[in-house]
Amino acid sequence: MLSRFSPMMVVFLPSDIGQVGQVGVRRKAIGSCFSVMIIRVTYILGGSLMQMSYGLGDNWAGSLAAIFGFFMLITGLGKLKAGLDPAGQGAAGLLSIAAMIGLASAFFSMIPLFGIFGEIGLLVAFILELVGLVRLRNSSTIGETGKNGALLLVLSMGMAILATLFGLIPFVGGFVASFFALGALILIFMGWTRV
Repeated sequence: MLSRFSPMMVVFLPSDIGQVGQVGVRRKAIGSCFSVMIIRVTYILGGSLMQMSYGLGDNWAGSLAAIFGFFMLITGLGKLKAGLDPAGQGAAGLLSIAAMIGLASAFFSMIPLFGIFGEIGLLVAFILELVGLVRLRNSSTIGETGKNGALLLVLSMGMAILATLFGLIPFVGGFVASFFALGALILIFMGWTRV
């Protein structure tokens, strides 16, 4: 199968190294850096989207998915941090700390009588993530497209705040909040694919 990305190309071919039946990836020289960036963003994007499942209900399945999402996010941010300048590394470090606090908070929320500590921790993680995304815009490594992506991520967090506030309104609040939550989801996808 052939996968095209502009202007670089990643070719998936059977590997001639290793055991029979394994499929490996051979990259053209021009696309190797690009494919590494795809892997970084895939971890970050997958983790970000999975951690949103925490707010879908008070059940253990959503919490487990969020915990797995935080692990993916931390892994992806670690990979991204290696390719950034000092300003971007500081921002990625702050985002990693926020993800670690979120991971611990999601774990504590599953334990009876400790749920309030989980909610407080998630609020702290949310604030740290917001600060980290604002700082990520100061990185010169990500370019203008990446800075626009970081702005979209900040806007998605603002939409998540609006979704939470509208969700508190009786009767119609949940309906309106669902549109803001969907908008935040779309902005997260668009933002991380640009960073």
